[in-house]
Amino acid sequence: MRRSLIGIGIIAVGMVALAGWFARKPLLAHYYAHGLEAAADDVEPNYEAIARLGEPAVSPLLTVLRKDGTASERAAKALGMIVERLPEDDPRVTNLAGQLAASFGDFSARGRREVLQQVVEPLLTRCPASRDSCREIVKQLLKDSEPTNRLAAVPFAMRRDIGLAPEVVLMLSDGKVEVRRSAMLAVGSLPETIPADDLLHWLHDPDKTVRDLCEAALKLRGLRDKDVRMARLVSDESFLKRLEVIRYLPNDNQIDPQVWLQRLSQDPVPAVRAAAARAGMENEWQLNVDFRGRVQQMASSDPDGTVRQIAGHLLTQQSR
Repeated sequence: MRRSLIGIGIIAVGMVALAGWFARKPLLAHYYAHGLEAAADDVEPNYEAIARLGEPAVSPLLTVLRKDGTASERAAKALGMIVERLPEDDPRVTNLAGQLAASFGDFSARGRREVLQQVVEPLLTRCPASRDSCREIVKQLLKDSEPTNRLAAVPFAMRRDIGLAPEVVLMLSDGKVEVRRSAMLAVGSLPETIPADDLLHWLHDPDKTVRDLCEAALKLRGLRDKDVRMARLVSDESFLKRLEVIRYLPNDNQIDPQVWLQRLSQDPVPAVRAAAARAGMENEWQLNVDFRGRVQQMASSDPDGTVRQIAGHLLTQQSR
């Protein structure tokens, strides 16, 4: 009987030891994660020890990313090292990326930025299958409440494997000038992302640097100084400034008057549309353009009755 009790005791101790063995990694993970928070700024955590734990350390580290300050930076660094230690295309990397994307909104502002800067790159490099999760992280950051985070997201959004250039276009209207500058540098010279006509608005941005970047982007697309000057006038908020375009059209064989008249004929102000019709039809302007087709459209469908009347009169006069 006594031998049986001893045997049972040995088995029980063995089971406890075995349970402790299997539980050691999660326990160590929580211990190290707590250390990331508690350690002084001048104390370097044992990142290698955390990284060796691998997958069991992920959940505690995600919790630390909710904290602001140095702790979140350390947690992101540890996660990046875990990714680097895992084999390429390992399903655990894809799983980690999915956990990050799902929890991303719960992280602190700094935690979100640190994940982008320290974890997304190794995820994309080592496991292309994590692309969708990384893309979701970048997409969330482009709309982040923290301007620094939006700014950090722009270069990642422009990567070929992320492909969020259209979302960067929206950031041209960001309330923070630094973000608008970064967005203009990123997409301003890409006609396949934003047409030149859609860029003209930023020739009037309140910030001079944004205006200069917009002008440089237009010139990279082949516009000359004259073209930019005309573009600045035709997109001005003042309809009087837009009307000035017409006086630059005669006697300048480097400007295509047809293009500018077409745009002015679609102006929101009736007086500008009427002036474009006159300039395109009256001989005194000597523009040598065929504007009759557009004026016919204006005579039949312009939303303003006076403009329709003027267009009809111009057609009658020319047919005599």
